[in-house]
Amino acid sequence: MKFKAWGLLASLLLLCGTVSANAAGYPNQQFLVEPGWLAKHLKDKNLRIVDMRTDSKGYDEDGHIEGAAYLSVSAIRMPVETGGFRLPTQTEGEKILGSLGISRETMVVIYDDAGGLNGSRLFFTLDVFGHQKMALLNGGIQAWKAADLPLTHEVPKTAPRSYRAKVNLEKVASAEWIVHNLKNPQLLLVDARSPKEF
Repeated sequence: MKFKAWGLLASLLLLCGTVSANAAGYPNQQFLVEPGWLAKHLKDKNLRIVDMRTDSKGYDEDGHIEGAAYLSVSAIRMPVETGGFRLPTQTEGEKILGSLGISRETMVVIYDDAGGLNGSRLFFTLDVFGHQKMALLNGGIQAWKAADLPLTHEVPKTAPRSYRAKVNLEKVASAEWIVHNLKNPQLLLVDARSPKEF
């Protein structure tokens, strides 16, 4: 199966960068967790924490949250010849997620140091793959450090697991779909590129 994914990640970036998971009346609170919550759940049996900082040196040298596995954003976004990136195919994605010890029953908590830019790529992939239990760490590694919570240099032993995706391509907008729907008043198109790229 081949995806032509033009990722709609802007809403995730807004979600993790501006709203607290404890904000009254905020829908979808389950997709953000606070550092205090994560600290209390580190020993949960079905939890997988994924560190997606821009540079793996942070994971190795500065330390990481206990139990966190490192995943480079380049491992989950696949380059295309014409520029940009696509989602992993089902086979590629299942292999990546399984290697992280993730099954469909795993609660996945993702953090980075880039305001959610890297983490939202994995979140988006999980969402398209039909995963139900995932969240971003509100404020990323910076919020964890600001809360004076501990880091470790111990790399967790991760047993590979079998991951079976239930892909929902209706969550992916292709360039053709966008062009076809440009005049649809129900479509809100957000350009999340940098000002220079815009």
